[in-house]
Amino acid sequence: MMWQTLILSQWQALLAYLPAETVIKHRQADYYQGLGEAETSSNCSAFIEFLLEAIQQNLQEAIANQASESEKTRVKTPTSPNPFVCYFNL
Repeated sequence: MMWQTLILSQWQALLAYLPAETVIKHRQADYYQGLGEAETSSNCSAFIEFLLEAIQQNLQEAIANQASESEKTRVKTPTSPNPFVCYFNL
C-alpha cells in the first residue's frame, strides 16, 4: 500500500498521514481480489473503487476519533469573566 500512499500524498499532502494500510489489512482478501480482477480484465475500476472506499472509511474513522478525543480533553472554563474570581472565590 506504500505506493498508493505515495501517490495520494503527492495529490493531497494530508493523505500521507492516513493509515490506509490498516483498513486494507482488515480487508486483505478484497484487496487481492480487486487487484486480480484489475490485472485479468485490464480494467482498474474495481480496484480503484476499493481503494477509495478504504480511504473514505479511514477518513470517517479519523474524524470520529478526533471528535471523541476532543471531548475527552475538553477543559471546563470558569463562568466568570475573571478566572481569579472563580478560583479564589472572590
